Formats: sequence, structure tokens, C-alpha cells
Amino acid sequence: MNRAMMRASVFFSFVLLLFLGVSTLAFSAARESKIACVDISRIFDAYQYTIDAEAELEKSKEEAQKKVNEKLEDIKKIQDKLDALPESKREEQQRIFDEKLAALKTESKDVSRKLVETRNEKVKEILKEIQTFIEEYAAANDYDFILRKRMVIYENDKFDLSEDIIEQLNKKYKKAKK
Repeated sequence: MNRAMMRASVFFSFVLLLFLGVSTLAFSAARESKIACVDISRIFDAYQYTIDAEAELEKSKEEAQKKVNEKLEDIKKIQDKLDALPESKREEQQRIFDEKLAALKTESKDVSRKLVETRNEKVKEILKEIQTFIEEYAAANDYDFILRKRMVIYENDKFDLSEDIIEQLNKKYKKAKK
């Protein structure tokens, strides 16, 4: 029995040492991981490509609004003519007015939908570009993890790479734009 207890003691000691060795290695590896986080919203808003794309979309929106306003003026002129006509001659002008007004409403909705679709596509494209850049940045700088800041409950500001990412991303964009 003494011998059995000794074997059990040696076995448990071996298991304990093995467990401590494995957990020490795991803890050591985890402690050496390079981790950071980024604020995607801040990067998106400060990225020059986003700023340029928003300006381009705003210009398209203004041009579309100008065309709609011109057509609206034409419709107002028809309305004024319609109001001045005697009752017997109004029917034809009313039909033209109704057709133009319906066409304008349809066109306005189509333009608005197209602008929203264009904006959504551009946002998607920019976010994909930002993500690809962050992945390249992580690989080039030996990061094991780069997390989205809003997914982290707490982080020390020294782990926030947002400003560096913005700076590097804008440099790359300006270079590509030339």
C-alpha cells in the first residue's frame, strides 16, 4: 500500500507539473500577444476618400435638385396658364399638368433612390478599403488582434491605433490620387 500511494503521489505530481507547464506556456503566449483597437467610425469620417466621396455625392444631389426645380417651374407655369383658362379649355391643359406632375414625382423618387444606392455602394467600398488597410497594417506591424473600439468595454488609449491608421490611410490615398 505504501508503494501504491507513492505511485499515486508521483503520478499526481507529474500531472500537476504538466498542467502548470502547459498553463504557464499558454499564459506566456497570451501575455505576449500584440493587441490594439480602432474606432472605425472616426477613421471613416476622417478618411479623405470619404470626405471627397461625400462632396461628390452632395454635388450630384445639388445638380439633381436643380433639374427638379427647373421642371417644377415649368409645371408652375402650366398651372398659371391653367388657372387663366376658361373652364371649357381647361381639360387638355389639366391633363398635361397632371402628366408632368406625375412624371416629376416619379423622377424625383428615382433620383433620390439612385443617390441613396450610390451612397450606400460608396460607403461599402470605403469600409472594405479601410478593413483591408487595417489587415495589411496589422500584418506589417505584427499585431495578433485589432479590435473594433465599440466592441471593447474598456481599453487604454495607448492601444488605440485610430490616429495612426487615419494618417497612413490618407497618405496612401493621396499617393494613389496623384
